[in-house]
Amino acid sequence: MCAQFRERFGLNDNIVVQFIRYMGQIVQGNFGDSIQYHRPVLDYVSERLPMTFELTLGAMIFSTVFGLILGVFSALHRNSIIDTLTMLGANIGISMPVFGWD
Repeated sequence: MCAQFRERFGLNDNIVVQFIRYMGQIVQGNFGDSIQYHRPVLDYVSERLPMTFELTLGAMIFSTVFGLILGVFSALHRNSIIDTLTMLGANIGISMPVFGWD
């Protein structure tokens, strides 16, 4: 079964040959089929792209607005408890790892 899988997807070939074949398919717009969902990857990605852009835009607007407000407020109240809490929150936010949904 593993041998059939490797043969079907060309995994028995040299890694350089696999990469060149993959890049040739990408240039042609063929991203292949999803092994998990059994449908073209490009269809799957294009279906979710609008939601991704919407979420990204919302997060950017949210972080920019609140970042500017808290940054100005912290600058006006230097070395206060609000400045310290804002810096603490910013450092925690930057230090948090990003976890995927897989």
